[in-house]
Amino acid sequence: MDFKRRDWALLTGGFTLFFVCAVTLVFQLGLVFFVVFLAVAAALWAAGMRLTHPQFRTADGKLDLSQPLAKLRAPTLDQPRIWTDDGSIKPQKQFEAEMEAWNAARLELLAEISADADRKKAAKAEAKAERQAEAEAKAKADAEAKAKADAETAAAQAETQPAPPPPPAVVDETESVDKTEAEDKSEAVDAPPVVAAPLVLRTLEDVEAEAAASAPEAEAAEPEAAPPAEPEAASAEPEVDEAARAAQELAEQERRAAAEAAAEAEAQARAEQERAERERRAAAEAEAAAVR
Repeated sequence: MDFKRRDWALLTGGFTLFFVCAVTLVFQLGLVFFVVFLAVAAALWAAGMRLTHPQFRTADGKLDLSQPLAKLRAPTLDQPRIWTDDGSIKPQKQFEAEMEAWNAARLELLAEISADADRKKAAKAEAKAERQAEAEAKAKADAEAKAKADAETAAAQAETQPAPPPPPAVVDETESVDKTEAEDKSEAVDAPPVVAAPLVLRTLEDVEAEAAASAPEAEAAEPEAAPPAEPEAASAEPEVDEAARAAQELAEQERRAAAEAAAEAEAQARAEQERAERERRAAAEAEAAAVR
């Protein structure tokens, strides 16, 4: 491939910049960074030289970076040289014919590369559409199966569950109230009238006279009581003694409680009196101090 003057200028500038950067890195950062920089620079230089390949140029000479991998894998079409092998210059017409043929072959290669890329893109789109259609069909089948299973489950539950009880009858409250009032009125009409008993006023003398009149009848009606047995009378005496003793103890407890209450009241009164005396003395001392 023939280099033009501009290409040689770019090549010289690139090498100069590389040399300056390499020396700077070696003296400042060390040899490891220089090796890394060398590898990166070589890769960038190879990429730049590859972009000068005719596959990356359009018919008018502009840079075309579409389908770079396909263009790199394509066969190389070297541009015809104007110099012959013996160092002479080819005739102008011959060189132009070679350039036209080379340009036509290059355009055909670019068209083939573009068509191949379009075919691959269409194949990918078709495969994606097929996968999407399969996923939609699977989702639809799953939804139908789920709906069918739900329907079967609901039918089985409806068969196993008992029938719901009938709704309660609606009773009109106004009719029931009217019926109750009518029944109450009919019962009130059928029942006999209630007559109040006459009011009788009795004094204490009347009650005593009635008791004296009924006493002989009660004595006559009661049978004669048998004389009590001697053992029963003997057993009744200890019970009377115990009752008397309990009453005496209760009276003693009440007396003691009254004495304690009286003593407490007396102590409280004495405390009140002492407090009043202290207040009186304090007031007198305060008055004397005020007079002085």
